[in-house]
Amino acid sequence: MTIEKDLKPLVDLAKKSKAAEREIFRLDNGYELLFHEVDINRVVPKEVTGDVMYSLYKWLKSYKEKIIPNLSYIEEESLKYKELSEYIGNLESKRVALIPENRSIRGDSPIKQNYSLLRPNKVLTHNQALFTLLGLNTIELDWSLSELQDLNSTRPMGKNKILEHILWDTPQNFELKSCAYFDNGLITSEDLIKFATQDNSFFSNNWQKNKFFEYTKDVVSERPENTRQLTEDKKILVNELDIECKSKHKNWNKDARASWIAQQMKERPKIDSKLELSEGNIYRNYL
Repeated sequence: MTIEKDLKPLVDLAKKSKAAEREIFRLDNGYELLFHEVDINRVVPKEVTGDVMYSLYKWLKSYKEKIIPNLSYIEEESLKYKELSEYIGNLESKRVALIPENRSIRGDSPIKQNYSLLRPNKVLTHNQALFTLLGLNTIELDWSLSELQDLNSTRPMGKNKILEHILWDTPQNFELKSCAYFDNGLITSEDLIKFATQDNSFFSNNWQKNKFFEYTKDVVSERPENTRQLTEDKKILVNELDIECKSKHKNWNKDARASWIAQQMKERPKIDSKLELSEGNIYRNYL
């Protein structure tokens, strides 16, 4: 049985606790994964998310125990040793939050926020769609993983691309890269559900019974006629706000402009809430 050292105290605590909100899931290889919150009828099987987390665990273990220590003995590799050590430490700190059930934030449950992307009339990027199919936390794409490489591309290169390597090699990404439903790098929630349930079998059998999301027939119905128009309206709005931002703040970079546009979308009463986008989404896909 394999239990990661940094997770073992939490695993031991969960085993002793009678609290129903915690769950330990064990893969066939003995690897144990702790879920801080129970997601009944999880949309994506725990095995799928567990396989990704186990791959990440093995990569990090190999770097910490073999690759990085070997670099520390070579004087010429001191800079590479420092950079790689920092990268591994940073990735290690992000690992727990990759699981929606383990993310702690204010407001709605992180699980519910992730499933909100599956509601009607939503559009997702390739990375958001992939995280959804893998049962990973899409919220992190706007936070700790905001610089994650677009995985609808060639194989990631370099030692500082461990997570990208793992995600790029998944069967879900292989199928998603050739998915015909994408339009200008975006896919609607309706088409993603169709892709995951009808074209493939990426969702659990009982996914529609999930307690964190009130599914309706609209979710699995045909594509609404206004979905493509909604995407176009978002592009037009971002472009208009970006022009306004550039006229007021000529020296602002792309990151600052994305933040300003996202704020204007929330604060201006005349802007329909359906057109609102996150700062990270604007930065990656609209500017």
